[in-house]
Amino acid sequence: MWLCGGGELAGLLHPEIDRLIVKLSPITIGAGIPLLGRTTGFDVRQWELTAHTVLPSGVLFLTYDRPSAA
Repeated sequence: MWLCGGGELAGLLHPEIDRLIVKLSPITIGAGIPLLGRTTGFDVRQWELTAHTVLPSGVLFLTYDRPSAA
C-alpha cells in the first residue's frame, strides 16, 4: 500500500508498515502533519536505512525498512 500524507491512518497501520520512504524538502512550510498522527498510540520501532537519493534541488528520499528478525 502506498500512503502519502494521512498521518492518523499511517498511525493506525503502523504495525503493518514494513517500509517507509521519507521525502525531505529544503523548504520551511509551517507545522505540517505528523508522520504517524497525534492521537494514535504505537510501539517504538527501530528502522534500517536501506537506500537514499539526493536530487540536485536538495530534496532527499530516504528509504527505511523494518529490520529482519535475527
